[in-house]
Amino acid sequence: MTEEDKPSVTVTLNGDGVIAPALQAIRLATEMVAVCTSAIEATDLNDLPRDGFSGLSFVPHADQAKAKLAYRAWILGKAFQELARGLRATLEQAYIYTLGLREGRKVETWGEFEDIYLAAEKKASSLNFPDLLLAVQAQLATKLDFFEEYRSLQRARNCLEHRNGVVGHIDCDEGAGALSLKLPRLKCSTVSDGEEIEVHKNQYFEKGATIKIKRDLRIRVFALGETVSFTAEEFSEIAMALRLFVADIAPKLPI
Repeated sequence: MTEEDKPSVTVTLNGDGVIAPALQAIRLATEMVAVCTSAIEATDLNDLPRDGFSGLSFVPHADQAKAKLAYRAWILGKAFQELARGLRATLEQAYIYTLGLREGRKVETWGEFEDIYLAAEKKASSLNFPDLLLAVQAQLATKLDFFEEYRSLQRARNCLEHRNGVVGHIDCDEGAGALSLKLPRLKCSTVSDGEEIEVHKNQYFEKGATIKIKRDLRIRVFALGETVSFTAEEFSEIAMALRLFVADIAPKLPI
């Protein structure tokens, strides 16, 4: 068989597949926080159904409000972990897309293609987050800037997961008695007489007003001993801003 007669396969890379892990994680985390927070608030923790003869029973909660705060912390810990996991998975896919499977790269066999993919996958998984972010953004049309937000997602998760949300000395900023989190949010604003004014719920605008939406940071500070807590609405705001960041990756991938 001559070279001209050999069958060939063209592999087309899809940027939507790169951001899919993060989008799936964002949806799961947001919906679980909304569902579980609502259920916790509506539930009498001392009157839970027991299944079967061997169902466990416990001493009634002396303070249901405190118990529900701990339950919410547990749910939020899992949710922040899911956001961080999804973002990490998307950046690993972006690394494979941009540095492993370069556009126009030719391979002789499917086995060679698999070797290239697996090598890029292994390298991506071995990088710490800052190096992974830098490696990916070096291949994109414009810079990705999300390190501080990701670090705050991880710090919030660590406190919620390992200390049930109660801020300990290990969580506090260096030299401070509090945990400061820089979390993503969407900032909606309008311009009036040359001054940018942030939009609030039920705010009135003059006809013809221009409204801008952009990703911004919201700083939350929790003192030593305080419980890290977010409402479902606040968590949704964080997830929406993360979704905006992730959606911006696909069009920046090299075609």
